[in-house]
Formats: sequence, C-alpha cells, structure tokens
Amino acid sequence: MLNLTHVRAFLAVVEEGSFHGAADQLGVSQSTVSHGLKRLEDMLASDLVIRHRDGCVPSHKGEIFLPFARSLVALSERAVARLQSDRIRIGASSNVGIYLLQPHLRRLADTAGVQPDLVIAANPAIATKLENREIDMAFLEWWDGRPGFEARRWITDRLLIIVAPDHPWARRNEIDLEMLLQQPLLAGEKGTGTGTILKEALGTAASRLLVSRNLGSTEAVKRAVAAGMGVSIVMEGAVRDEIASGRLYSVSVAGLRLEKTLWCVVPHDLITVSPTLETMRHLLEPQALSS
Repeated sequence: MLNLTHVRAFLAVVEEGSFHGAADQLGVSQSTVSHGLKRLEDMLASDLVIRHRDGCVPSHKGEIFLPFARSLVALSERAVARLQSDRIRIGASSNVGIYLLQPHLRRLADTAGVQPDLVIAANPAIATKLENREIDMAFLEWWDGRPGFEARRWITDRLLIIVAPDHPWARRNEIDLEMLLQQPLLAGEKGTGTGTILKEALGTAASRLLVSRNLGSTEAVKRAVAAGMGVSIVMEGAVRDEIASGRLYSVSVAGLRLEKTLWCVVPHDLITVSPTLETMRHLLEPQALSS
C-alpha cells in the first residue's frame, strides 16, 4: 500500500527540483525526503526521479506516476476536509440553489432539524464535486447517468419566455413558434441543459433559434430582459417574483409546453440508515413538490 508521506516527498522533489528544496517545503530533513522517495520507488519497483548535479527531474516512470500522485494527495486532503465537518453538504446547480431550493431547506430545518451546508455552482461543476465526494448529494438541472449514483426526480419546472413590460409580446398569452425563431434570445449560464430541452421539443427547428449574446447567469438575463435588451427562456421558479410584480411578463408558444425535470442525485453505495439518505427522503417528501 502506498504511503502518502512518501508520495508527498516525491511530489515535493519534482516541484522543487531538488531534495533540499523538497525538505524546506515539507519542513523535514533531506534524509527524510530521500528515505521516503526511496521507499516509494521500492514499492513501485521503478526509479521515479533522475538526479542531476543541477537538480532533479522526473523519469519517464515518474512522469507517468505524477498525475496519480497528485490525485492521491488531493483526494486525501478532500477526505480530511470533509471529516472535519459533520454537516451534510448539499450541492446545487446555480438556478436550483438560488431560486428553488431555499424553501425546501427551510422545511428540512423545521421538520427534521437538519441544517446542511450548501454549495452552489454550475451544473457540470456540481456533478464533478459529487463524483469527487466533495458533497453528499446534488440537486441538478440535468444528470448524465454516470455510473455509481442514484438519480431521483425531484420537481418539474416550466420553462417560460420572458419579456419586458413594454415588449410587444407582453400583452399576448401566446406567440407562434415562427415568432420565437425570428427573435434573438439572451442566453444565461452555460451547461444548464436548457438547450437540450429545446432541441428535443423543437426538433430540427431548434437550429433556427437565434442567440444574440451570452450573459453568464440567469440573474444577468433577468435584468437585461427587464431593461429591454431582449427576450429569454428561463425556469419559472427563477422569475416567479418578477412576474408577480409585473417587472417581467411571460408568454407561451402555441401548442408547446417546455418543462425541465430537476434531479436529486446521491452515491448508490450509501447504507440504508445513512444521514444523507434520510436528508434526501425529507427533501423528496410529497409536500416538497408543491413548488
């Protein structure tokens, strides 16, 4: 079994280019670094470092091992960091975490006394954090079905076309699809899965959608639409307050209902009495679907 202390010695020698520099980085003696590297090389039956008069460089085998060494150390550091906190860590894609999840977390605290930490990032980043076990569960706008996880449907949210109050569409309940295809759209955060839903719903017509600019977030999109800079397609939960107050208007496409399924995902190897599973069960209770 690899010793992480020995792995760190190897990384320090490569990063510093010398045993002296590695010893300074790790706060140990040069002999300790040398001993650790030798033990690692013996364990792997490979010379990992080429020693020159003017410094040290990784050997071919050392270059092969280098990314694994970094991953081992990074994984151990993440494990230690997670163990230092006894709270459940929930990850959420930006739109879910900002606009939809908060009332459910309040209900979780009120009914189960659980107050988890929340990590919000783009959907792909949250999926990666879940895979790396940096978070315990994830609420996502799409899930790619990667192995080792259980994905459950959480809620379904409609996708709405939003316009400014003075936009010609603001007083209409519906527009024709052709009108939408001729209207430049403001796009928000990448990786939300909305584009995939539009392709599935519109078929070949989706290729005719015009994206005038990408603004990076739903909040930026809402403000741009309200300022009359264009129209956009967003989740209903993200604009419920603005529509209720009249700051934004929504319009539908005749004969078309756009919906996005949101997912709760956890590792499949959790034990039955896992606190993570208990938290998930509370968040997936029927009353949580009212939004």
